Amino acid sequence: MTPAAGFNMERVIVAHLLVPQIENSIRRILSNIGLITSKLDASLLQEEDKLDSLLRREKTEEIFGSDVVFNLKALLVSKYGANFRHNLAHGLVGEAECYSVVVAEIWWLVLRICRTIFLLGQAQKSEAAPDQT
Repeated sequence: MTPAAGFNMERVIVAHLLVPQIENSIRRILSNIGLITSKLDASLLQEEDKLDSLLRREKTEEIFGSDVVFNLKALLVSKYGANFRHNLAHGLVGEAECYSVVVAEIWWLVLRICRTIFLLGQAQKSEAAPDQT
């Protein structure tokens, strides 16, 4: 539904549903390949790594490419960029900002990430398939 919302120009839905799921999706992909995406704090409570930390990992860049990771950082978590994730999480994004070029770029990046995940899945299927020769 959410990618379709982008096609339908429902950018408020795109902003509020996709942005939180980007972090979870990246965490899940890294976790699925065996990486630990959480840590224990000083009180021995387990907490999930934040998006900024996930985007700084070499494996993230290896999977998604340096250009996608750079854009995600610039759009979502960098104080020198749009910092959209932070602003959205703290209620600082109004309806007008949802129709900005930032949200359009986030949506396109999500489509690109979905394509990458699809291609990774296809590659894994190909590797798992028995040799037909």
